[in-house]
Amino acid sequence: MSNKGLVQNNPRLRFLCNYYQVMLHNEKIYSYQFSVEGMEAAEVMKRTGEILKACINKLREVFTNKFLFQHSVLYSPVQLQANQMTEIGTVDTKTVSLKLLGEANNEREVQNIFGRLIKTVFAKIKLNKLGRKYFDPASRKEYNEYDLAVFSGYESSLEKYSFNQKLLNIDSCFKVQRTSNLLQALQQVKDRNDLSGFVGNTVITSYNGKFHRIESIEKDMSPNDAFEDRKGTKKTYMQYYKEAYNIGNIDPNQPLVKCVELKGKTKTPFTYYLIPSLCQVTGLTDQQRNDFNLMKKLAEVTKPKAGERIAQASKFIQRIKQDADKTLKDWSVEICEKPQTIDYKQLDAGNMEMQQGKKKINVATGNLDRDTQTQMFEQPSLNMWAIIYSDRDQKTFDSLLRTFQECLKFYNYPCKPPNCISVQSRGAQDWINALKNAPDNVQMAVFLLPGKKKAGMYYDEIKRYFTNVKPIPTQVILASTAMKDKGLRSVVNKLLMQICAKTGGVPWVMDNLPFQNLPTMVVGMDVFHNTPGKKESIFGFVSTVDRNFSKYYSHSHVLPTGQEITPFLQQVYEQALKEFKDSNGVYPQQIIIFRDGVGEGQFNAVKDIEMPQLKQACQKINGCENIKFTLIIVNKKVGAKFYQSQDGNVGSAENPPQGALIEDRVTKGVNDFFIVSQKTNQGTASPTHYTIIYNDMIDEALQKDNSPQYREFKRDLQVLAFKLCFLYYNWTGAIKTPSAVRYAHTLSNFVGDRYNPRKNDDTLIQAHPKYDKFRSLYFI
Repeated sequence: MSNKGLVQNNPRLRFLCNYYQVMLHNEKIYSYQFSVEGMEAAEVMKRTGEILKACINKLREVFTNKFLFQHSVLYSPVQLQANQMTEIGTVDTKTVSLKLLGEANNEREVQNIFGRLIKTVFAKIKLNKLGRKYFDPASRKEYNEYDLAVFSGYESSLEKYSFNQKLLNIDSCFKVQRTSNLLQALQQVKDRNDLSGFVGNTVITSYNGKFHRIESIEKDMSPNDAFEDRKGTKKTYMQYYKEAYNIGNIDPNQPLVKCVELKGKTKTPFTYYLIPSLCQVTGLTDQQRNDFNLMKKLAEVTKPKAGERIAQASKFIQRIKQDADKTLKDWSVEICEKPQTIDYKQLDAGNMEMQQGKKKINVATGNLDRDTQTQMFEQPSLNMWAIIYSDRDQKTFDSLLRTFQECLKFYNYPCKPPNCISVQSRGAQDWINALKNAPDNVQMAVFLLPGKKKAGMYYDEIKRYFTNVKPIPTQVILASTAMKDKGLRSVVNKLLMQICAKTGGVPWVMDNLPFQNLPTMVVGMDVFHNTPGKKESIFGFVSTVDRNFSKYYSHSHVLPTGQEITPFLQQVYEQALKEFKDSNGVYPQQIIIFRDGVGEGQFNAVKDIEMPQLKQACQKINGCENIKFTLIIVNKKVGAKFYQSQDGNVGSAENPPQGALIEDRVTKGVNDFFIVSQKTNQGTASPTHYTIIYNDMIDEALQKDNSPQYREFKRDLQVLAFKLCFLYYNWTGAIKTPSAVRYAHTLSNFVGDRYNPRKNDDTLIQAHPKYDKFRSLYFI
């Protein structure tokens, strides 16, 4: 295969990664099945749990504690006599026997045994478990001046299967805890009738350091309510905590916290209740997130460097060996402490193009923040626009206007002077009224709003009105930001880039994009779930309408809560195809879809529900019947980490270069790969995982054989994905995911953050149809 799309001057390149080999040295593992006298096999399988409980002591004796269960089959390295039933107890006065089925020697069966065995090992680790994460209470680091503490921990999973071998993925993780308790946090909420904002958050019980997920806040319950303990004794929660933990003086006038734990193999829900004053809140407040000094201090712990992460993983393996030593020895399991080494390649991002392609900026060597401060690729004339400000901020407005004038001149931006409107009232409606009767040809409204960072007054009301009712793209800057003379020029430069994108312009493009030889549409999709009350989700969709993949049609709609797969795509695709035709005079011949928000378990659902809708849309429109598709799942929340290192030396480990491509060893096959798209100066770089789950743009036989043609096609997809990471117009460098995915994410969040189904449907943002004609990225 050629080196097309790769950095050419690199020698053979290798990484260290956070995958550790796990080996099972037992040459033979035997499988056994229960048999109960006079009982049908189906009944035996149904009552496996009951049978196991009745015979557990005998099983421990017969197999010297070396056994495990998987789907009603017992596995052990101990061999009992063949062709002979071994009696191990009774159930309902009926004899229970074990029959040797044979050796576990097919790959799938060994994989299942391995997975169950590692779960058994992890269960013995003396750390606090939260999902797949393990936290060490002894790691608690106090930040008393901020009333915070940080717990360090580990996230681990078995990622890669091969016969009799797996790779264990280990990554560092952290949990921030506030020293204030949950009751204090509840008392600070203005609307005590709506406590849904706490649902889904994690709390730590102060008396034992355990983690719990909040299911709901039960306002009708209190610590004086009674429950039955495991012995069937009825007592109040206050009595229980006094007896079990010697905790008294509990305020009886507080609600209870409902939690649900899934127990056992059947994942049976177990509901229990906690007392808020005994729970420590995790996570940061918005005020804390905006504290630069605090975030800098936290980053020293929560963003470890490459070498520190490797050392932490090594410590976790040592902890496993210490806490689960007997199980490891019983099964002859070996976990290697040395991280795996893998080959990698480096993708070439190429150049950004400004000034209609007259200026090129080399991504690898350029200073993108500085070099993009020039005439943009496509700048629409600003003939009718306005700046709206409070009369209290006259001095700040004057400074902002001067800076705008300087920047517009520097960018050679075609622009007439803005209409400057002073607002004297303090109500949101007065800000809206300033432009309520404006002519339809107003292209942009800049609002200089009072308020703190990320909390501008009237922001939601203004955005909702000028998106739904009066289609004028808006750009907000806070007076608290604009009054700082230092850095204001830089702020306005970034505002101009967003204004350009929101009025149908293109700040920059990338050169030599793959798939430009045919009319091609790129699609991005994502789902937002955190609406208040979590009653509904928001689906975001964007699709390109130009050959540079930089102008978009966009759409959003509501889904039932928690739903990732949408049944409403056919109409959306039909409109997207028409918008592409309107812009290009032809329909696309191929569509490349980047889909975020779905896990591996939902891949088939995406193919079975969403892909048919796309095909139906194409069949419905004359001229679209033969369009080809590729569907790629994008996952940025992965545990994989990769490190550059000299000769595999852990001490010299550092972040991988931008554009690093990993496509073997730690991938699931020929259809997935990792790309590190960002430069990272602090902490550790995180890759993005891409999985091609549907593809008819190239013959299926060529895909199965991983032919040179398919590898070249896949390289084009990899280069496209990487280059698209530079086309998000809210940032001058690369982001973690392709721009189409990020725009879909931003759109769904823009709508979801402002939608409160508990109030009414008037809070839902539904963009005015004119935004499609603007080609506006109004939501960034």
